Amino acid sequence: MEELLDGILGSLGNPSGDVMLFVNSLGGTSQLEQDLIFDEALKQLTDRGLKVRRGMRGTLVTSLNMAGISLTLTVLDDELIELIDAETSAHAWPGTVNDPEYAEAILVDNETQPDSGEENAWLTRFVERLAASYDDLTALDREAGDGDFGQNMEAALGDVVTPVRGTDADVLNFFAHRMLVRGDVAVR
Repeated sequence: MEELLDGILGSLGNPSGDVMLFVNSLGGTSQLEQDLIFDEALKQLTDRGLKVRRGMRGTLVTSLNMAGISLTLTVLDDELIELIDAETSAHAWPGTVNDPEYAEAILVDNETQPDSGEENAWLTRFVERLAASYDDLTALDREAGDGDFGQNMEAALGDVVTPVRGTDADVLNFFAHRMLVRGDVAVR
């Protein structure tokens, strides 16, 4: 992202002040991926002292279903802001976010791993086999999906202490929380 922004900002004469940031999907980039790219660009632009007054992400100019994005920065003045904010009947126009701000997200997770009782042998083996397979699962998902399955499993279960202890119900409830509920995020 840094190299991409260096080139764009250089072509704009290294502006200071207000800009608009637009992340465009080339057709095969998910909204989640667009949001991640927008967030990183917003952070880096803010760190460089620029104020992103208008932000937009969507799929407007595509290359069929190509994976990838285009990134557009426009130096803003009052007239351009007025034009960007004007009402439109264009159905595909994604609308803008006014004065977006970057904020670090922190994970809020109050669920604790069961640690009493007998070792749960089969769930211990499950965690160990899964841990040994993160890279393989990610590689497989790159061929047949979006390429993050192993990484998601590592994020959910990578810090599970083995041997796993507790009843099947308690441990599986803990796993379910880690994989499905752990997305509660608070903004600092």
